[in-house]
Amino acid sequence: MRKIRLSSLSDRINQHHIAVTRLKPRQRSELHTHDFCEVFLVEEGQGLHLWNGRQLPLSPGCAAWIWPEDTHAYEAGSGQNLVFINLAIPLAHWIAFESLLRHAPDAAAPWAGSPRGHRRLDELEASRCARALHELLERGASDRHLLPQAMTVMAEVLLEHTTAATHGTGVPEWLEGWRRSMFEPELLRRPIAFWQKRAGVSPAHLSRTCRRFYGMSPTELLNRSRVDWVQRRLRAGEHKGVELALDAGFENLGFFYRCFKRYTGCTPRQWLLRQGETVPVG
Repeated sequence: MRKIRLSSLSDRINQHHIAVTRLKPRQRSELHTHDFCEVFLVEEGQGLHLWNGRQLPLSPGCAAWIWPEDTHAYEAGSGQNLVFINLAIPLAHWIAFESLLRHAPDAAAPWAGSPRGHRRLDELEASRCARALHELLERGASDRHLLPQAMTVMAEVLLEHTTAATHGTGVPEWLEGWRRSMFEPELLRRPIAFWQKRAGVSPAHLSRTCRRFYGMSPTELLNRSRVDWVQRRLRAGEHKGVELALDAGFENLGFFYRCFKRYTGCTPRQWLLRQGETVPVG
């Protein structure tokens, strides 16, 4: 399977890539994965998004946030062209931007679990997102402020839908409460077996429901929460990355570094330096 790398996109602009993609009727793109985050908004036509083994309908106003290593492809319907605008950015850029958007850590969900997947926007939301993305497409090379502006618009819309879903017919309350409890420091180090039991449902049902609503397995959610906790402690001035990894529940330091790089795009030392710190991470 092909893996697309951001560095290979010839028309990259300031560490991002944005384009309008058009598929002819019945045309299907190559199934692929990539090393960057991608957000897209459908503007015309009908079709399918083949995403992590699922087939999801596409129509004007559909938006989605795709994470690195997700597997996906697009397929146009038989009636007309499928047209969408898509934006690719490095994971590290998004993580840095996300940290500025979120509310207090104890009240907020990990971004990796919340907006991943599809949202059906109303006409005003879709129009707002389209304007921001097209402005970035047209003037992104000359205005460095347009990328964060476009990301802010997309984040606000997707977060609004996520919040509404958890209080309506979306994420079950038991699942959201279970996931939020991962922010409790005294519980963070507990093994996955503890979290499976704490959910109050069978491990198989927990796994299916997590993947359905968050696009991640229970183990992935736990590891993401642990990395998130380490980031918060580093940001608070605790610079001993090895000790923090152990406190967070990572028994294998090699695995910790792999998880940290997967969710932030860099090592703890690199991440700390990007926050403006000069203290080395131990």
